[in-house]
Amino acid sequence: MNMAVPIGTIYPDEKAYSLSEINKPSRRPKGGIRRVEVLLVNRGDRVVSFERDMGLAKNYRATQFCIPSMWEHSVAELREIAHWMREVEEQKYLSNLPHDDLINGLLNQEENKWRKRNGRRQFSGIGRIS
Repeated sequence: MNMAVPIGTIYPDEKAYSLSEINKPSRRPKGGIRRVEVLLVNRGDRVVSFERDMGLAKNYRATQFCIPSMWEHSVAELREIAHWMREVEEQKYLSNLPHDDLINGLLNQEENKWRKRNGRRQFSGIGRIS
């Protein structure tokens, strides 16, 4: 049971209880799975939650996470920590690419995923499918 009351605005200097990044189904039909930032802060002796839609979940390589703060860090500090955590996950992903040239390797990998998703094949030469 969620005891936090939802709010529409949040301030960077507010002390926060926690920041979570989770994947949730979209409220719109066919909206897909969305990445949502959930911040819990204290307003007038009540714990309130703020949710920010960050876009499609498939655009984020970082796993879902929660950063507990227990009123020690501000919203801005927690967002900076979350940004750093996403960057670390991105660097781990890039370092695992099996190519010498990481940029071309990443572009090739993303293009291949797009082709697979859209059911396209690339024909090169006579009788060869790649």
